[in-house]
Amino acid sequence: MKIFGIQLMLAILPAASQPAPAMTLKVWNEAHLDKEMLLKTRKEVTSILGRAGVNLVWADCIAGFASWTSKDPCVHDDDFQVSITADKPPNATPDKAGFTEAGGSATVYYPTVASRARYFFMDASQILAATIAHEVGHLILGANAHTPEGVMRTDWGPEQFKLIGAGKLVFSRDQAKLIQTEVKRRVAEGKQRPQLGSDHP
Repeated sequence: MKIFGIQLMLAILPAASQPAPAMTLKVWNEAHLDKEMLLKTRKEVTSILGRAGVNLVWADCIAGFASWTSKDPCVHDDDFQVSITADKPPNATPDKAGFTEAGGSATVYYPTVASRARYFFMDASQILAATIAHEVGHLILGANAHTPEGVMRTDWGPEQFKLIGAGKLVFSRDQAKLIQTEVKRRVAEGKQRPQLGSDHP
């Protein structure tokens, strides 16, 4: 659908009678971003995944030691996780902002995010959130999850950044369904713990 020349991809939400599935995302702030940046990013990622019909449980994680009997998701391996880093990943191209790894983890390279924000005169938290959502898409749907438009587009141009700025870059309808199905499957198999509140510190 096109509105005023901008193509929008519509996500599909779960039926009103069914609660939206919830997923836990562990976020490691290795770039030492300030609290305000993380809060704005968290809000936007939550919104993007919410439009795909998934409730996000965002867990701010800090490196250290903790008991494996703890309910803190940061000390367990059965949740999705993303690291925000200021260190250039090995073999990363100059325009590479994020990548996923086997085992349910992703990395976002913040300097590239900040550079794009300066170029497009945008709030870096919006681009960071969209980048995290893209990598979460790969964590859930796999490496071959790219689409011609939307969050999972391979290369983002001016049109995509315009949509990011307007809060309208979303997963496709079909991918939203797949994401819901996969998150539900992981919950059923005990690979996620959605009972933790979204306000988990």
